[in-house]
Amino acid sequence: MTALRRIFQVPTLWLEVAFLHWLLAFSLAWPLKTAISASMAPFSELRQAIVGISEIMLTHSQLLSMAIHTLIGTGIVSFLFWVIAAETIIVRLAHPKPFSFPMRSYFRYLLPIATTSIFALLPRGLLLLCMSTKLAQATPLWFQISIFLSGWMVCTLTLDITRVRIILAGASGFHPKTLYEAFIGLVRQPRQTLYAAIIYLCHICLLLSMVSLASYSLSHSWVIWLIRGLGVVSIGFSFWRIAVAIESCLSQPIPSSKRE
Repeated sequence: MTALRRIFQVPTLWLEVAFLHWLLAFSLAWPLKTAISASMAPFSELRQAIVGISEIMLTHSQLLSMAIHTLIGTGIVSFLFWVIAAETIIVRLAHPKPFSFPMRSYFRYLLPIATTSIFALLPRGLLLLCMSTKLAQATPLWFQISIFLSGWMVCTLTLDITRVRIILAGASGFHPKTLYEAFIGLVRQPRQTLYAAIIYLCHICLLLSMVSLASYSLSHSWVIWLIRGLGVVSIGFSFWRIAVAIESCLSQPIPSSKRE
């Protein structure tokens, strides 16, 4: 079974994850949206509104602090969501059924998934640290973006394979070696890695297009619904990438690290 076929056989999973995303986004953004809407009342045109947002953020430290805390909270909630939902998504994609039981959390592998996700933060932190050095900042901007995007992509694809191996093959989630073996798996399967990398880059392009469309939402209300629709498509790209990791896991023997 191909990776693309797997994601189209679980349409209900798309809707369930999309609904949870919308619910979390609405809950986190509502306080900030209310504060900005009240502050933006005097501005009518889009250009005035953009200038107004900049002035308000610079002059009202509390609003800027709220925006920063909202972004941080969104990142933390997104991290926790994918840790909790990882097993459900992987199991549903590995054994797709068009109309299966509504999304529920499987807690059997929650602790090993959480542990390996924390391990995966280390290379991401090292990447950010390297990008903040004077040597990295002396290089051209396009080179910095390329290196950062490539490094972040490798970390993401490695974590996908690690989670799949923990759930489907019983690999250990309590040892960093499992993460290393997943990285070696990426190197040994260049075709699958290239496939997943293309999906990842298409996903990034889709997210950037959603951000660019969001700049018009102040004057075109229909854009909000278009962005929400693209959000569902972006979830499909995430599922597609995970399905490629599942195919990769099923097509090769699992290394020595196993859960006890």
